[in-house]
Amino acid sequence: MKTFRFLLAVTAIAAGVIACNEDEGNDSSKTEAPVLDYLKPESGGPGDEIRIVGDHFSLKTNENTVKFGDVQATISFAYTDTLIVRVPTGAGNEVSVTVNGKAADKTLSFNYEASWVLTSLTNMSSGLMEGPSTLDKATFRYPMNLCCDEAGNIYVAERCTHTIKKISIENNSVEIFAGKYIGDDEWGGKTHFKDGAALEAEFNSPMDIVYAGNNTFYVADFMNNAVRKIQNGEVSTVGKCRLNDDDWENVQMYENTDFKMSLDDFKFTRPEGLLYDKEKNDLYVASQSHYIVRVDFDANEVELYAGKPFAAGNTAGARQEGQMNAPRGMAFDKDGNLYVANEYGYCISKVDKDHNLTVFAGIPGSAGAKDGSATEAQFNEPNYMVLFENTLLVTDFRNHVIRQVSLEDGSVSTWAGFLEYNDVQDGGLAECRLSWPIGLNYSYDGKQIYMTQGETYEGLRVFKFE
Repeated sequence: MKTFRFLLAVTAIAAGVIACNEDEGNDSSKTEAPVLDYLKPESGGPGDEIRIVGDHFSLKTNENTVKFGDVQATISFAYTDTLIVRVPTGAGNEVSVTVNGKAADKTLSFNYEASWVLTSLTNMSSGLMEGPSTLDKATFRYPMNLCCDEAGNIYVAERCTHTIKKISIENNSVEIFAGKYIGDDEWGGKTHFKDGAALEAEFNSPMDIVYAGNNTFYVADFMNNAVRKIQNGEVSTVGKCRLNDDDWENVQMYENTDFKMSLDDFKFTRPEGLLYDKEKNDLYVASQSHYIVRVDFDANEVELYAGKPFAAGNTAGARQEGQMNAPRGMAFDKDGNLYVANEYGYCISKVDKDHNLTVFAGIPGSAGAKDGSATEAQFNEPNYMVLFENTLLVTDFRNHVIRQVSLEDGSVSTWAGFLEYNDVQDGGLAECRLSWPIGLNYSYDGKQIYMTQGETYEGLRVFKFE
């Protein structure tokens, strides 16, 4: 019995010693202060990975704290002599490290390089919104392209409610600007067409909107085969209306030697993309029926600008010989060349000032997800675009990214997001994630880029340079 009691006593003492040792190991007061040697690279932008090398870091990520100035960084890996962190937005140029509250022996210098950062501007939950709302509660159902006015307001063509929404960041508000809300006909199977007061007028699957100044907007009214004008609270129709898909009476325009006809007699066909030239007062309209027309408002004329009407293809050639496949987004370069996203041609076309059309980037008719040279890169339903420095930024819908196309050689790279990775995450270009990007346009002052997303996560997001 005594032997048994003795063994219990020894066991208890041993357990106590072990417990004391474990407590000492968990005592942060015993932790040595971290030592910093260097970081690499020594410069970078938001979302870039930085390796901090030193000693006495904790193996537990949450016991280490890294700050760039006053901004805390996210730590993705921790070991006793290495920390891997992502540069936070708005980072300072001095990096400090603490471990369990103990500061490192010094700080390290870092050169923060401002870059584009993506943030979600509105609620990203898909849904129908009939009345006014706030940015954090407003819901969208298939927002398409967008534009901005000089007051900073944003206008979005929303396909599945058949309305134009107005977003005021200053007033934290989202409301219907034009169109009668129709929530039981998401894809425009019914006929709804009406001119008149903005909130009583009816659209059918509006796809694009541009601002022409003086409180005037033009809308690509897809299912109504019409271009609509919104001016001072009134909606009207540009040219003739063609609600019947079998009515091709204006096809004779494409047989004229000058490829022109009066705007009064012209009927648009499945308009998807718009581009307004403020200097010339011209409107370019891209049709899903594979051609682009130029509307000269001063001359009251419509001109076939590029493509072979009603004939899908991706072949080079002069006007009416060169072919496109469902052209949508458009942008001009400084030399007057027009670039066009072919949604179902999976490529970017180029139209020079003499109306000669060529394939500029991508493999025609071949959907895919690949960066590379102009002839090797692949898109999967490119939508809308903007001119960005000496490149084009294009929303690549089914690849869930924004692609960057060099105007020098047509080479293609991924500007934001991860190819074929469908998710929503804010942050720098190296870490943000997109989901079904569609619309893309600058703020009126050109300092920000707005983007719409459709399907899974629907709403408005913004790229800011910071």
